[in-house]
Amino acid sequence: MLTGWNAKHTLAAIAMLLVFGLVLVFALNRGGDDDTPEATATPTPSATTVTATTPTESEPAEDPFVVAPGRVGAAKVGMSKAQAAATGQFNVDVDHGPDDCRGVSPLEWKPSFGTGLDVFVDDSDKIASMGISESSPKTAEGIGVGSTLSQVKAAYEDLTLVEEAGFDQSGNYVVVGDRYLGFLYNENAFDATNSSKVIFMEVTKGDKPELIRDGC
Repeated sequence: MLTGWNAKHTLAAIAMLLVFGLVLVFALNRGGDDDTPEATATPTPSATTVTATTPTESEPAEDPFVVAPGRVGAAKVGMSKAQAAATGQFNVDVDHGPDDCRGVSPLEWKPSFGTGLDVFVDDSDKIASMGISESSPKTAEGIGVGSTLSQVKAAYEDLTLVEEAGFDQSGNYVVVGDRYLGFLYNENAFDATNSSKVIFMEVTKGDKPELIRDGC
């Protein structure tokens, strides 16, 4: 038979076991509850690899066919004859025959680029000058043969003043470093007005364009 002290402790132990059992049952029921939302895994960003593309020969040329100081299209003043030929803009060593004052031209513009273009090669077989005497090509600013002096002034803030160019004509120039783009007008420097029109353009490097062409 249980004594008073033992009976109290036995009853307390039974009560604790009952409480523990109820807690365990409650916990098991909570764990199996279908309404409990499942944890969602956070996606880990994946690294993106950027691959640089290398230009190929089939891609468009970087230089459009425009006139700029020291350049017409891909051809630049100072290029060797071989470098100029590699642009695809010129024929090389064109023989005009013994009765033509031009003789053998080291470089000549291909006819597909127009008939109002010329190229001069110096004694070291490098391009010294290129000229334009027709309305195409033009500069990136839209200036070409036929543009007015007023339009040229509006296109270039650093344009030089109009000056004499010989043969009672005049010209002015855009200078970038040692490269030149010259514009020729039919009037002399005193008579040139904003309505005077460009009749010839020339690009050079190092030396200012003379803006003169002879017949041969």
